[in-house]
Amino acid sequence: MLKTIIIRELQNHLYSLRFIFALILTLFLFGVSSMSFIAEYKEQKNTHEQGMVKFQEYKKDLAKNASRFAQNRTYLPLAPRNSGFIASCQEENIPNTIIYSAFNVFNYDISEGNKNPFVLPLKSVNWEFILVLLFSFLAIIFTFDAVSGEKEMRTLALGLSNPVSRGILCAGKLIGTVIILTMFVVLGIIVSVLILLFSGQTMITYTTVAEIGGFLLLSLLLIACSSCVGLLTSVLSYRSNTSLLIGLMVWLILLLIIPHTTLLLSNRLFPVESSEVIIQNTNNSRKTIEAGFPEGKWRSESNNPFTPDHQIRANMQMEFMLGEKKIRDNWYNSQFSQYLNTSKMTLISPMFIFEMGNEHMLNGGFQRFINNWNDLHTYQEQFLTWFKAFDSKDDKSPHWYNPYEDYSTSKSKVNIDEVPVYSERIVPFTQRLSRSGIYIALLSIYTAILFYISFVLFIRYDVR
Repeated sequence: MLKTIIIRELQNHLYSLRFIFALILTLFLFGVSSMSFIAEYKEQKNTHEQGMVKFQEYKKDLAKNASRFAQNRTYLPLAPRNSGFIASCQEENIPNTIIYSAFNVFNYDISEGNKNPFVLPLKSVNWEFILVLLFSFLAIIFTFDAVSGEKEMRTLALGLSNPVSRGILCAGKLIGTVIILTMFVVLGIIVSVLILLFSGQTMITYTTVAEIGGFLLLSLLLIACSSCVGLLTSVLSYRSNTSLLIGLMVWLILLLIIPHTTLLLSNRLFPVESSEVIIQNTNNSRKTIEAGFPEGKWRSESNNPFTPDHQIRANMQMEFMLGEKKIRDNWYNSQFSQYLNTSKMTLISPMFIFEMGNEHMLNGGFQRFINNWNDLHTYQEQFLTWFKAFDSKDDKSPHWYNPYEDYSTSKSKVNIDEVPVYSERIVPFTQRLSRSGIYIALLSIYTAILFYISFVLFIRYDVR
């Protein structure tokens, strides 16, 4: 009986105008997303490669002086992610450059390569964007009249006059909608992948196929959850236009109102100091440290590295850096905590559960940034260890470490090939899928709860 109901629902959808409209819009948007990604990725990749060439040339020039080489603040831009056509993971709003030296990981920055900074970048059109904006909406459009619409046409009572339980009927309507919309997603993905393959700009690897599979699983759950929202609104009313109005209100709340509300609440519940306060705290710390050192602390002799005042100067400069590092690290950690707490608050919305699941599965956005941030701290210690070992072999150096000046450490030439090189760590897909498991579970639980409520209400629904 369930099979018969599903087939009937599929037929009803196939003969409807919304089916044709949804199919055309799906294929169009998936095609546009791929072409948009190809153009952006090509430009980003070329810009990054050119930047890395200039960076290597700059490092070779710095290598003439070991101290300057270690002290130089290096700007590490993250390479464009080749899975960006699946989801941008909000990377347009997240820092993509980390600044470090052998002595510290100082800061992060945003380097968009935008030729006109007054033109704000629009939200990327990718698969995730299409699912969140379009398919969560389509799921409600396809289900808002599943019950109330049949009541208006007086076919609901006729259908229940047959030996079929209300639970089977409810499940059949849901499954039929999920099958139709999932079929749309699969067709869109096929069109998108074909465009990517013919472009020659993106390689579809085994990992990419696995990522697409993970995305499809999350998409299936989002469609099912959104369809349950539409089904619930349908059993809450006896008129389809009322069901549609309720469904659209719920969709707007989940998509727009919740994120903006949680952002406002987050700023009040998890406040972060402003940059002006941090600068003031840093200046105060610097003044306190400077007052604790004797006169002559700023004296230097560039021709005599063993001048005793150089040791005082180096110790003071190191204290400056460590004082600022403590203040800024606490500030950065508070920013990270605020972001994570805000993300947890937005998990009320299935759309944002879907986005967070993609972020973890693709290792993009904040997850990618924080991995590099933590890994760079480990690399920075390795870099400093190398520099100290290099400096210890130089008899012309007094070995007084100064993070900003070369008065008291080696000025010898460095062999670039002997320096530790940072490379972004590749997180295995199995590990990424495991991390996204909680979001898969949350979407499954939300879907089950919404369907159960819809079923309970449908049992009491007056079909006459």
